Amino acid sequence: MNRNQLLRIWLGCCVEGAVRDGPSLEDAFRGDIEAIYNADEYTKVGNLRETTLKRLENKDLSEAERIAEYCENRNIQVIVPRDTLFPQRLSLAFDRPMLLYVKGNLTELNNRLCVAVVGTRKMSDYGARCAYSITYDMAKAGAVIVSGMATGVDGTAHRAALDAGGYTIAVLGNGLDRAYPAEHHFLMDEIEKNGCVISEFKPFTPPYKWNFPMRNRIISGICQATFVAEAPERSGALNTAAHALEQRRKIYAVPGRIGEGSTAGTNGLLRNGATTVSSGREIIADFSDRYATLDETKITSSPVAEIIIEQTAALRKKASTPHKAKVVPIETPNVKIDTDGLEPDEAAVMSCFSCGRTLSVDEIVASTGLAVSTVLSSLTVLEIYGRIISLPGEKYVAE
Repeated sequence: MNRNQLLRIWLGCCVEGAVRDGPSLEDAFRGDIEAIYNADEYTKVGNLRETTLKRLENKDLSEAERIAEYCENRNIQVIVPRDTLFPQRLSLAFDRPMLLYVKGNLTELNNRLCVAVVGTRKMSDYGARCAYSITYDMAKAGAVIVSGMATGVDGTAHRAALDAGGYTIAVLGNGLDRAYPAEHHFLMDEIEKNGCVISEFKPFTPPYKWNFPMRNRIISGICQATFVAEAPERSGALNTAAHALEQRRKIYAVPGRIGEGSTAGTNGLLRNGATTVSSGREIIADFSDRYATLDETKITSSPVAEIIIEQTAALRKKASTPHKAKVVPIETPNVKIDTDGLEPDEAAVMSCFSCGRTLSVDEIVASTGLAVSTVLSSLTVLEIYGRIISLPGEKYVAE
């Protein structure tokens, strides 16, 4: 591995867990990784976290060398935003990862439709049928299926793509030295042979719970569209959908039976503008004129269930009278909220959740006096770090 790649691994270790610091460093030093490494101070880079600064000041490359050797011995590629195989859509994101570890066959994605398929780990039979059938059709037509290899919808999506003879990408919230969950070890091996497994986390990084909200921005960032098969109100799938909306990607969802908790999240997405689908053909049709690699004629299966269409009318009726929350200042907090390690604006926004309420952006603006753009930026950071969760209806709650 050449020195430039070695320094990329070093920088990745320096900014691990601080998704904005890497791009800020690259922009300040015009992408010159050698200059970043040789710098005596980083005062021209604003708002770097203290932990990042301490890591940058340590010029020891021994950890990077160990990681490089491990990757070389196990055929793990290390790609960076300037590489041709790095997904172009992801490279343009303001919170792009500094590098990706890749195991398997990473193909050129820029001219292919990539669809994120996400949903609950505790899926119902209905959710499983929807996830499998719709994903199978998309993969059969030539779409790249991207998911997180979790149990439930994620694993079903990868299985459907593989069964269709398609290409699939698994984005992990841990290092590539292990499968998580462990029971997906064989699935991971199969994905590597028929696609690839990727992670921004260095090998031997455990699957910490705060890794997964960060992982989700990569799943949506690679793709032009996100399909949420089934999700309750508090779901990592909704976190992925929130990233997709921020990245200006299209959101699709399957309506579920009204009143059932396992589909409350997807129904909420539909009420707030997501596109209703009942078959993979419908998603493919929205992009077929843009991608020559898609072939709708290869889709032979029928829609999952006619009831999906029937349920849509009830959801749209609820959406016809949107409710705008009244802006009311938040009461004085009565529960201490941890704001250690946060920037001042982020801490101010986080403190609003100390009363345990579900809050809208307008309510947070009213309480903090911060600009809307500042509040939105802070909410994104807090969500990435797992401090808060976004809910349907543009609401937020503390994790």
